[in-house]
Amino acid sequence: VQEELQAIPYFSDLKIACGHFKSSEHSLADVQLKALPFSYGRLDPAKHFLARASGNSMNGGKKPIKDGDYLLLELITPTSAGSNNGRTVAIERQDVSGDDQYLLRTVKKLSQQEYQLLAQNPDYQSIMATEDMNTFARLKQVISAEEINSFSDQ
Repeated sequence: VQEELQAIPYFSDLKIACGHFKSSEHSLADVQLKALPFSYGRLDPAKHFLARASGNSMNGGKKPIKDGDYLLLELITPTSAGSNNGRTVAIERQDVSGDDQYLLRTVKKLSQQEYQLLAQNPDYQSIMATEDMNTFARLKQVISAEEINSFSDQ
C-alpha cells in the first residue's frame, strides 16, 4: 500500500533555507521539493522545510544528529515561538567578521532573561544566547537519508 505524500521545500543547508524564507514571499518555484508521508504530521510548505545538518556539533547524546542528516524544521517568528526551553532550534547570528553563521543548538533556560545554547557533542562548548541571535526555526524531527530516499522511490 502506497502512503499518500505531501511536498515541502528542501534546502541543502540552513543558510540557504534562511535566505529563502527571509527574502521570498514563500514562492516555491525555484525550490527543490521533497515528499514526506503524513506520518510526519500535516506539513505546511509555507512554514515547514527540510535542510541538511552540517558538521558534528549535535552528534552526541541519545538522539545524535549526524552530518548530512535531513532536518525537518518549522519556521518560527517571535510571535509564534512560544517557549523553546529544551527544544532544538536553528539560530542565525553574525560572527566577528560580519558573516552570517547558522547553528543548531538545544535551548536551556537559566533565568528569566538568560538562555544557554547547548551542543550535543561534548567537543563543542555551550554558548550564551545574545541579542544578536535570531532563532528562525525549531527542529521537529531528524530524518535519515535512507528514509528520505525511500519516500522518493514510491
